[in-house]
Amino acid sequence: MKKTALTMLLIILTGLPAGAAELKLKLPSGTRDAVLLSAGTQAVLDHLHAGLDGKLAELDRRFGISALEQQQAGLEQTIAATTTQRKDRIHDIREEYLAKLDVKVLSARTEVSLESSSMGQIYFTYAITNRSDRTLAYLHYDPVVGDINIPTSSRLILELIDFESMLFGLAPGGTLSNAETAPEEFPFFAAELTQDQIDFLRKNINKQLKLHVSDLTFVKRVDYKGQVRELTLEQAFAGDLKKYDKRIADAEADLQTCRQKLEKARAGHAAEKKVLEEIFSRESSQLMEAALRQKSASAKNDTYVFEDLAPGDYIVYARAAGDKAVFEKITLSGEGRTSINLSATRKDPFSP
Repeated sequence: MKKTALTMLLIILTGLPAGAAELKLKLPSGTRDAVLLSAGTQAVLDHLHAGLDGKLAELDRRFGISALEQQQAGLEQTIAATTTQRKDRIHDIREEYLAKLDVKVLSARTEVSLESSSMGQIYFTYAITNRSDRTLAYLHYDPVVGDINIPTSSRLILELIDFESMLFGLAPGGTLSNAETAPEEFPFFAAELTQDQIDFLRKNINKQLKLHVSDLTFVKRVDYKGQVRELTLEQAFAGDLKKYDKRIADAEADLQTCRQKLEKARAGHAAEKKVLEEIFSRESSQLMEAALRQKSASAKNDTYVFEDLAPGDYIVYARAAGDKAVFEKITLSGEGRTSINLSATRKDPFSP
């Protein structure tokens, strides 16, 4: 019934042929199966495509994929933005507490003997004052003398312990010094320094050694080591970061739910879309049969010859690579031979 309706529509749009002519048609390389179709084919294809587009639009609306995709993107943006805000807050807290830390090197010396070892050793005493409201446990630092970054295997850690009382931690307002006990020491890669740098180090380390502190760890109170829990900056300020963590956790939970809904919606949408496209392909195949006016009498080197044609309008159709095709209207104005070259291809209108 559908095929008969398509055929009748083509007859109304095209009319019936009369007369004779010959067409020599040159098409782009790689095209195949060139045929001539009724001029009304385009109108019927437009009708089929409009029907498919309407059904697909209704499918999109019903499954709500676009809305779910927007929700997913919004949740991902919320997580990214909140994560950045959290990092910025951690950075600000770190800078605030580093600014409330006074670190003085009281004395320093170095031992370097490249003749016997590629390593050197630095010894120093210090006085550290904590002007913050938290008890400090460790300082993470990099040693610098003048403009020389002392090469070490990793960032160094200074343990804030009073070696006279063996109490661990530097309380708010407190000062800790090792001037009366053993100096702090650490090895460094002397072989990575030039001789001029080593000479500068030996001469100036006592006055120019600086400890560039980049991070801190905390304890809740001063106590003997092992009797109190050591806290990273994030652990110590978990209360400050709680609102960010909750926002991220809530968004991640919502995102997981959204992704599950989107996956289910896409699967349902794809299944129903496949059915609609199969129906379109079946109807367009029926249209192709109904619209066919003539196949070529001969084909060689992308050149096709059509004989005994009535003057009038035709659609040239030939498949090309991929989902492309030649689909172009031509007009034969009279009897005799007509030669036409067509070079353009477009999306195959017979495909969904």
